This record gives sequence, structure tokens and C-alpha cells, in this order.
Amino acid sequence: MLHSFEANADPVRIHELITQASSALTDMQIPDDGTLTLVIHEAVINAYEACLDQGITDKPIRVTIEMAGSDLLITVSDPAGNLDPGTLDEASQRLDEANLNLHESGRGLFFIQSLMDDVYVQPIEDASIFKQKLIMRKVI
Repeated sequence: MLHSFEANADPVRIHELITQASSALTDMQIPDDGTLTLVIHEAVINAYEACLDQGITDKPIRVTIEMAGSDLLITVSDPAGNLDPGTLDEASQRLDEANLNLHESGRGLFFIQSLMDDVYVQPIEDASIFKQKLIMRKVI
């Protein structure tokens, strides 16, 4: 079963997007102690801030949630395309549990990588709306 939600880079709509995506976990009967909600929140906020940084407010951010066997896949697609695979490596190297409070940015990606089993960025070639996907996998 696939759940998909979209919202443009507007603070109220982004909050609604996070709430809808988090509620889908309950609808799908996926147990969540708050960890998956945090992952969704951090990934959506990263996409939202990237869109704002580039002045993109007229194109949506999309969250999809699906089960593939025992794998939960949470995907956040955005039109900003600011992440590259090196960004994920950099976030995990720059931060560790001892100095989490020293950096203003990068914590979201660090948390996502720490809480999920697999995280990767997939560029979308020749896309009219979305430029990339942040794909996060967790075995349930």
C-alpha cells in the first residue's frame, strides 16, 4: 500500500504535510514510537528549507510511504535538488553524539541516518518538478 502527500513550500502546508504523512503510519498499522515521525519531520524540513533558499515556493514537496515486504520506505522528493550522496557522508562525519549541539545544520540528516537502516539520494533526471528523492528504509 502506497500513501503519497504533497505541499508547496508554505509553513502551514508543510506542517499539514508532516501531520498527514505521520498519520499514514497509523493507517498502515506501522508501529511508531515517535522515531519515524521525527524522520519524516526532519526530511521534510530539510526539503522545505532547500526550496526556500532557492526561492522555490510554487512547486510541491512530496512524501511517499510504502511497505515493500518487511521494508518501510519513506521517500521525500523535492524540486530544490540540493543534496548529493556526499552530503550524507559529510553529515555523518561532521557530527557525532558528543558534539551534536555545536552545529546549526546537518543534525537532521545525522538523525535520519542514525534512525533508519539505509538512506540515500536519488537524482531525478529530466524532471519537470522534482529534482531528487531522499529515500529512507527501515526494516519493520
